[in-house]
Amino acid sequence: MDLTSYVNNLGREMATLAEVGGEEGRVLVERLTGALESAIRMTLLDTLSAAADEITRDLAPGSVELRLRGRDPNFVV
Repeated sequence: MDLTSYVNNLGREMATLAEVGGEEGRVLVERLTGALESAIRMTLLDTLSAAADEITRDLAPGSVELRLRGRDPNFVV
């Protein structure tokens, strides 16, 4: 699962919201989005991990694990 499209989509959403603040707001959001990319990715990974745990509880005796291959998470059942 490639998280890039999700991170980019969040950046676009933030840029859209910044339009309200004019040029100054847009520049600020562009700077923040770049700086926050790692934090956004970690938050998405934490969310996916929590989802895997919740699904595992419902699947008992089966399990779902979240594994990373490079920067890309994968679910393993």
